[in-house]
Amino acid sequence: MSWKPLNNFTAGEWTPKLDARSDMAKYHNACQKLENMRVMPYGGVRFRPGFPLVVRTLHQDKPARLMAFVYSVTDRHMLEWSNFSLRVFDVETGAVMATLVSPYAAEAVHSIQYRQINDVVYLVHPDYPVHKLSRYAADNWTLAPVAWGYPALRDENTTDTTLALANTTGTGVTMTASAPLFRPGHVGSYWEMRHIRNAQSISLKLGSGVGSFTYEKRVNGGSWQDSTAWEFTEYTVSPDPNVEVRATANDTSGGDSFVSAPITFSGNWTISTSGYWYGTVIVERLKSDGLTWETVRKYISNSDRQAPSNASGREEEESTFRLRYEAAGDPFSAEVWKGTKPGSYAYAQATLDIEEAYKKSLVRVTTVTDTTHAQVEILVPAASTTATDVWSEGAWSAERGFPRAIGLYEQRLYFAGTREKPNTLWGSVVDDFENFETGTDDDRGLVYTFAATEQNAVQWMESLKDIRAATTGREFSVSSGMNEEPLTASNVVIQSGSAWGAAHVQPVVVGRVILYVDRQAKRVRELSYLMEEDGDVSQDMTLLAPHMTESGVRQVAFARQPDSQVFCVCNDGSLAVLTYERDHDVTAWARWTTQGAFESVAAAQGAPLDEVWTVVRRRINGVDVRQIERLAPESDDIFEGT
Repeated sequence: MSWKPLNNFTAGEWTPKLDARSDMAKYHNACQKLENMRVMPYGGVRFRPGFPLVVRTLHQDKPARLMAFVYSVTDRHMLEWSNFSLRVFDVETGAVMATLVSPYAAEAVHSIQYRQINDVVYLVHPDYPVHKLSRYAADNWTLAPVAWGYPALRDENTTDTTLALANTTGTGVTMTASAPLFRPGHVGSYWEMRHIRNAQSISLKLGSGVGSFTYEKRVNGGSWQDSTAWEFTEYTVSPDPNVEVRATANDTSGGDSFVSAPITFSGNWTISTSGYWYGTVIVERLKSDGLTWETVRKYISNSDRQAPSNASGREEEESTFRLRYEAAGDPFSAEVWKGTKPGSYAYAQATLDIEEAYKKSLVRVTTVTDTTHAQVEILVPAASTTATDVWSEGAWSAERGFPRAIGLYEQRLYFAGTREKPNTLWGSVVDDFENFETGTDDDRGLVYTFAATEQNAVQWMESLKDIRAATTGREFSVSSGMNEEPLTASNVVIQSGSAWGAAHVQPVVVGRVILYVDRQAKRVRELSYLMEEDGDVSQDMTLLAPHMTESGVRQVAFARQPDSQVFCVCNDGSLAVLTYERDHDVTAWARWTTQGAFESVAAAQGAPLDEVWTVVRRRINGVDVRQIERLAPESDDIFEGT
C-alpha cells in the first residue's frame, strides 16, 4: 500500500456531492470534513483555540447580539445588545464600562444595521426610529433617537388639504388639518410648512434722503404704494399671499453710516447696486446673541463700480440680514468725479433680494388627538398661523416606516429601504450627517429611487469606489457616472449589476470586495468588479460547500489577524469559518462547533491580533444559559485544542 502525503488543505471542506470529482483542480486540496480546525493560508490546518468565558449575557433567557466599536486599535469596545438593554465592554479587560436602556427588543437586535463615524454609531431598524450611540469617554455613553437638523421629507403636498398652527412658536401647539390626515403612527413624525414671504427684498438708498425708512406695499401685484412701519411689521410676521411689502432706508451722505430695515430668511440671497455711489456697502448678519452684527460681504465704490453680478450667498438656517452704507462723500465730488455733475440722475441704491418666496417652518408631532388635530413641537418658527397647502410630511415615521439600510460615502450618510419607499435612498448634506435638506447646491441632500421592475427593499449598502446596494432582487452600483466626479443630486447614475438578491444581513468588506448573504440566507456571495465584464459580478463562495450554510446565516463578521477569516453564525448553532485570501486563491471553509450553539459573533480590529467575541447558548446543570465568550489567542503549540 502506498501513501501520499497531504500538505495543502487550502480548498477547505467540500460537499460530499463532489467526492467523485477528482478531475477538479483543487480536489486534492479539499477535505471531506474539517471541524474545529482553522485553515492557514500557507496550506496547513491547526486546531482552533478555545472560547473562554467573559461574562454571562444580561438576559440569559433572551437572544443577544454583539457589535464591535473600534475607536482606534488601542481603544476598542464590544457592544452587547439584548432585551431593551445595551452593555459596553472594554475589549482588553472584559470589564463592563456602561449599561444603557435600549429601545430594541431581543427579537429585533439581529435586524439592526449600523455605521460608525469616529465616536458615534448610527443604528437603523425597519421598525424603530434611527438612533445614535455616542461615546464621550470610555465609561460615558449615550443612546437616543437622532434629533434631525433637517429631516428627510416626502414629496410636497398636491392635494387641497391645508395645515394651520395655533401659534408660530412653542410646544404643545395644535396643528389642524382641513381633512382627515393624522394617524397614531404619526407621533414623532416631522412636518415642513411653508408660507408666502411678503418681504422678499430690502433696499438702501446710497447718498440721498433724510435718514429715515420708506415703507411701501402692493396688492395683487399692482403698483407700489406708500405704507407704514406698522403695516410692514404686521405683514412680515403674518404674511398675506396677496400683499407684498418692502422697506427702503433713506440716507444722507457725508461720512455717516446708515442701515436698512432687517429681513429674516433662509436660502439663497443676492445683492445688487445701481447708480453712482462713493463709499462702502456692507451686508451684515445678526449674531446669535441677538444684539451684534457681523460682516458677511463688503463692496467699495468711488463712483466707478457696482457690486459684482455674482454677489450672492446662502443661509442654511433662519438668519437676519441688513444692509449698511458707510458714505465716504458726495459721489460727484472732485475727489472721485471729473467733469460736470449730471443735471439729472437716479439716486444710487443697494438691494438685497431673497430667492425663495416662501418661509419654511418645521414641527414634530408629539401627540395625535384625532384625524385632523395633532399636538406639535415647533422646531423652526412659523411665519404665520394662516392655513397653507404648501407642506411636506417627513419620510420616516412609524406610519411610513423607518430605514433598514445605512451607508457612508463621500462624506454623506445614506439611508434606504423604508416600508413606504423600499427602494429609495436618501443622502445627507455633505459633512452634515443629520441634515437632509435638499436644494440646488451640489452639497445639499439628495433623494433617489431605483428604477426597477420590482419594488424590492434595499437590504444593505456598502462603499467601495462607488456605493453598492442590494435589494432582495438584485445588486446595484450608485455613482456620479464619471471618474473623480463627486456624487450629487444632479448626476446620480444607478447601474444594475447581478440579480441574485440579498438577505437583510449586514455584509463585510474584505479588501476590494463585499461578502454578503444571498436572498435565501443560505449562500455567501462575493460582490466584486470584473474587468472582463466591465461590471460587478457575484460569485457563490459556498458553491463547493453549500452544506456549511444550509441552515441559514444570521450574522457575518470579519477578522484580519492572525489571518483573514470570515465568521458566519448559522441557524444550526455552528460557525462556518472561511479562510479568505483571494489574492492567493485561498478560499477554504471549516465548521466550528461547541457544546451548545453559537448565536452571535463580532470581531474588533486590533494590534497585534483582532479580538473575536461570540454569544454561545449552553446547557449547564440542566439550565440553558447564554454566555459571552472570546476566542483565545493562538498558541505556538499547533496541537493545542479545545
